[in-house]
Amino acid sequence: MAIARFLGPGTLESRVGLTFGERPVMVPLPHPSGQSRWLNDHANRARLEKALALLAKLRAEALV
Repeated sequence: MAIARFLGPGTLESRVGLTFGERPVMVPLPHPSGQSRWLNDHANRARLEKALALLAKLRAEALV
């Protein structure tokens, strides 16, 4: 719901692993609920890994 609120309608698959905006930069993530089966798909896990790497990069750049 939060992703749709800030970015409009769209699928998690089309958003997780990408950045949106400049200031602030938004990096959509799936809900961490154990009930969600979204992470059972290998491609979605890869999207999450990419998103987490983007967050790490942005954090490192902010600390410089």
